[in-house]
Amino acid sequence: MESEVEMYAPSQTAAASEIKNYITWALWLFLIAAIVEGLMGLWSIISALTLPSWAWTWGLHTGYIMSGIIDLVWAGISFMSYMMVRSKILPLAEAGRWAEMRSGMVVWIIVGFLFGFVIAGILLLLAYMKAGELTSASATVPPPPGPTPAPAPAATAAPPPPPASPKPEEKLCPKCGKPLTYIKEYNRWYCYNCRQYV
Repeated sequence: MESEVEMYAPSQTAAASEIKNYITWALWLFLIAAIVEGLMGLWSIISALTLPSWAWTWGLHTGYIMSGIIDLVWAGISFMSYMMVRSKILPLAEAGRWAEMRSGMVVWIIVGFLFGFVIAGILLLLAYMKAGELTSASATVPPPPGPTPAPAPAATAAPPPPPASPKPEEKLCPKCGKPLTYIKEYNRWYCYNCRQYV
């Protein structure tokens, strides 16, 4: 059986690589957000604990502690997002299962906008849209051609030579003028625009 890569045209493998890159960059941003927010949270809490005693009597430490707790929660959500995208979305992208990947991405796009410095959400959205293009473009092998009428019996006894298989060079559809795709499985040319064999 053909591998996943062989089934895609070169433009589709480039798009698949682009999707994986978008997801990888989004993962890095989630991780950076977790680290930055975690450090900021720790810094706020340490700052609150080192305030002079007069600041404690006025309640100034409360703002620092609350800010630190919020930052630590933010860091935790960013790190959990990193782990979830890495374990749920990236393997589907690497396997080329675009429809499944897209169905699980909407939540992570929103989380990326909120907890991934916005850019992670944008990158995941780009991966989502590119996977949509691949899902619609990577139509499965078209149905087999209808039965061809059997040729009339030849008057000579010698069998005809086997038909030479056409070379997968670029041919154009005689009806619409768009490029044809050679379907090796059926040894025929197919027009995806007209949705029929030529």
